[in-house]
Amino acid sequence: MAATMASITEEVSRQTDVPLEYLRGPMRWPHVVEARHMAMFLAREITGYSQIRIARALGRADHTTVRHACRRMRDRMRSDPALANRLLAIKAKFAPPART
Repeated sequence: MAATMASITEEVSRQTDVPLEYLRGPMRWPHVVEARHMAMFLAREITGYSQIRIARALGRADHTTVRHACRRMRDRMRSDPALANRLLAIKAKFAPPART
């Protein structure tokens, strides 16, 4: 699967059952915030897009939101193996196919 902001947010939306409109909107329910943070973290990890580009794609005001989300996801991955596995599983969907 090609790694773009759209494909990453769609996959996170699908895996978390959070609608795309919520990921891009102002909703601050905990499960929506977690899914949005996951999308920001994965976009940064997979695509290497700038923080401001990721922020704009998700309707955020500036890059500091993305920086906070990435830091929070890295910290939570250390203490929450289930979240770490979930993020790694989504990330694996965007890995290039293995060469033989």
